[in-house]
Amino acid sequence: MPGATETDTFQLKNSVEIYGGFEGLSGTEDNFGVRDVGSFLSILSGDIEGNDTTSAKGIVTDTANITGQNSDHVVTGDGTDGTAVLDGFTITGGQAGPEASFASGGGMSNESGSPTLTNLTFSGNSAEGGGGMNNCVESAPTLTNVTFIANTATFNGGGLRNDCSDPSLKNVVFSGNSAGTDGGGMINDFSDPKLTNVIFSGNSATSGGAMLNRNNSSPTLTNTTFSRNTATDQNTPGGGMRNLDSAPIIQNSIFWGNSDSFGDGVGAQIFNSPGNPTIANSLVRGSGGSGGGWSPNLGNDDGGNVDAEPMFLDADGIDNMAGTLDDDLSLQPGSPAVDMGDNAADLDGGGPGLETISDIPTDLAGNPRIFNGTVDMGAFESQVLPLTATPTEEGGPTVTLTVTPTTTQTPTQTVSGLDTPTSTPTGTQIQGLSPTPSNTPTDGPSPTVTNTIGGNVASCDLDIDDDVDADDLIMLLESDPTNPDAFLFFARCWFEQVQ
Repeated sequence: MPGATETDTFQLKNSVEIYGGFEGLSGTEDNFGVRDVGSFLSILSGDIEGNDTTSAKGIVTDTANITGQNSDHVVTGDGTDGTAVLDGFTITGGQAGPEASFASGGGMSNESGSPTLTNLTFSGNSAEGGGGMNNCVESAPTLTNVTFIANTATFNGGGLRNDCSDPSLKNVVFSGNSAGTDGGGMINDFSDPKLTNVIFSGNSATSGGAMLNRNNSSPTLTNTTFSRNTATDQNTPGGGMRNLDSAPIIQNSIFWGNSDSFGDGVGAQIFNSPGNPTIANSLVRGSGGSGGGWSPNLGNDDGGNVDAEPMFLDADGIDNMAGTLDDDLSLQPGSPAVDMGDNAADLDGGGPGLETISDIPTDLAGNPRIFNGTVDMGAFESQVLPLTATPTEEGGPTVTLTVTPTTTQTPTQTVSGLDTPTSTPTGTQIQGLSPTPSNTPTDGPSPTVTNTIGGNVASCDLDIDDDVDADDLIMLLESDPTNPDAFLFFARCWFEQVQ
């Protein structure tokens, strides 16, 4: 805790780097080789009276559990530059306000401050504005591997509020944050933040459930996923994003399953009143895709857009509740978002960019950001090769199975907002089946298998009879009788069909 009074705070300083995540044993204090942010939690708490209801480790997981007086700002980065570093902490229990001078930034306040913030979790902080963090007066902090979960704002910016500020966010998760009026996950006011590999899941507000942009804000969103966010006002669309006199740049991103009182149609994904986004190489529900079917209410169609089920692995997680840390928005094999992004997407949004998505080495899970030559849409990159068909000189299909290791889609940032040492999305994607069928034109049927196993049963239908059945299994076994994975491949196909 920063002190005994509401105004006490952990003030960051230029040229001072602060690291958490050490086990605290004598002789290991400066040994980064034993540092483990997920296992050895370092908690900065605003519960100065020690009477909040918290997890066993002292973390506020619901702002309704804050009792009495708490720190106005747990951490403050006012007046700092990038040499002020905070790395490896959970920031919790801040409560800004209601005094006017302390009304924003319960977890952290940056006024003309641009610190470097890495491997942080903001959990259970509240404020009138910017429950998790508030950036104002030309602040430009850099956020990498940061999670905002269960933060609230009485008015706007449940997770993050930007006022005349341009932060940079890479590998960031906004999950289960809420605001009483605007921007459950984030609000941008005269601000142009840059977001790359970011997720908004299960956030809510009366308007702009995940994000609200107003007053000439032009955020740049690259490989960002919006899912299961909600606008709660019965007269206001925009569960995913609402734009008021703003023109965001959206590229390689996904808007699917967001909702408002009107349902989950196109206005629930992105609503402009007025606004003029530019959207490219993105998957937006109800958009009609690029071309003649494009919904002009969304903004400018800059090409490469699609309108199809993205096939998330498990959008609301094992607990069936969107906005918790087990939500898995990675892509199943066969997703129409795979290999459909733009490798040259400009992270600065202005073009020509100094940094493109090709310069980003990994996705949110720590896997290679570009796999199989072309970047995917959304925050996660599928690690499964597509299924292809090639001719041979012999009759009938020849199937070759290749197996790659199973990959768990886990964000690179360590999230410590729950009782477990590391609480991150736990869904495990079956990555191991990447068959490459080949066939020769014969008098009989010639299979044309083009899709990846897992998302499209037709991918497994080698004899093209609309069913995955024993005939397909026989073809597999005859084509590659020594491959022990042939039956596993068939079993996966059959399971997909019966599902």
